[in-house]
Amino acid sequence: MVGGRSAAAPSLPESDHAIGGPEHDGEEAEADQQAEAVAVELVARILYERGLCNASVLIRGDNQGVIGSYGRGRGRNLHINLAVRRTEVIGTSSNLLYVLEYTESKLNKADPISRGELGPFSKQITDYVQLPEELAPFLHHV
Repeated sequence: MVGGRSAAAPSLPESDHAIGGPEHDGEEAEADQQAEAVAVELVARILYERGLCNASVLIRGDNQGVIGSYGRGRGRNLHINLAVRRTEVIGTSSNLLYVLEYTESKLNKADPISRGELGPFSKQITDYVQLPEELAPFLHHV
């Protein structure tokens, strides 16, 4: 959610393996972290496309692993590392500091969106966001 408006970019079904999705049930938590790391990146891209610069941006999330990855500047696998790196490049180029803060899932306003409950169209972000070529084949804007 950005300014009370939401966006969703679910992965396409055939993309599970290609972006590091779960190959086995035990890897589902890691795939969730990868998806949430990319969600932070998408927020950075939306703000960049809107011309925001020279600011600190508070991003709340309910995944402590992802928040820790961004705080450390690295994650536990290649896909999280790439999302963190791409987000940092965006932040550096626009002089934005992303401050990630943990919020409980039950208080996370974006939680219903992650389950496919997008809310009214008037509250959705409909702007086109340029995806990096490595993500474009695997995500689509809804």
